[in-house]
Amino acid sequence: MRRWLKSYVMPSGTRERRILLGPAAGLRMDLDPARELRFWLGVYEAELAKHFRRMVQPSMRCFDIGGAEGYHALFLARLSEMPVVVFEPGEEWTEKICSTLARNGLQGKVEPLFIGAKENGNVTTIDAMAEKHFVPDFIKMDIEGAEVDALAGAEETLAVRRPHMIVEVHGYEVERRCLDILERHGYEPQIVNTRKWLREHRPIANNRWLVCAGRDPNTASCGEPTLGGLLNRPHFIGCVIAHRANAASSIVAAVLRDAFVETRAVVRTVDPLHHPGIILRTGAVDIDHLRQREVGRRRRFGERLRVTAKTGPVRQ
Repeated sequence: MRRWLKSYVMPSGTRERRILLGPAAGLRMDLDPARELRFWLGVYEAELAKHFRRMVQPSMRCFDIGGAEGYHALFLARLSEMPVVVFEPGEEWTEKICSTLARNGLQGKVEPLFIGAKENGNVTTIDAMAEKHFVPDFIKMDIEGAEVDALAGAEETLAVRRPHMIVEVHGYEVERRCLDILERHGYEPQIVNTRKWLREHRPIANNRWLVCAGRDPNTASCGEPTLGGLLNRPHFIGCVIAHRANAASSIVAAVLRDAFVETRAVVRTVDPLHHPGIILRTGAVDIDHLRQREVGRRRRFGERLRVTAKTGPVRQ
């Protein structure tokens, strides 16, 4: 009866349509509401919407592992305002994901690979892809029971970066083993069950999600503030040190110096031969102005910069 009502009441036919609700609201996909009603309404996996919005912030870098039709990649690219890397071995989805992102003015790359514990043929690992692309700040994973292998292939990423993650688990044993790995890396996963209204067809027992809050991307692994963290604060007063004077730190210096001079701050550059860094002392800073300058230069130079309070690399 419900299927008959859907086919009778809902518009039918696949064409470009705007998603109505949820984190992808207003974005466009090729959809047939008679078959893809939840995507069109924007309520597909609505249990996770608040977690995506909370975890994925501007300038964060995301992996979408198990991209399928590209619905999640679409709003991950929107929320992060950065290109997203999608892992989807299904040949039928690659072109659709790329075209969907492009028509919405968003960027991303599709890797037609499986994610596993070791590299082998068309199977790769999260650690290998982190080295190839970037170390992710957020990972969404939905790979139909291969979650344990995927996490096993992310030992370095989980240990060093500990990104935020949403992992869909398929079965009790898979969930238990995933929890073991995640807790060993310092996560305290929140289990999210499927909703009771407008239920989706999930034939596997214990098919739900582990929402894993990781390390704040605005804080370096040693607890020091990153440049992104400083820029996200309404004000800051104190001393900033950008170590390892190189092309990247030169960009940081120029950006900060321009902004600070306009706020009548004191700026001092230390000789990198004796002090491998740039020291800047400032009072209250116009952070909005600073953020705009930094984002513009970051995009222009393709750099992801880090400013630390003690030591550490500038380029991530």
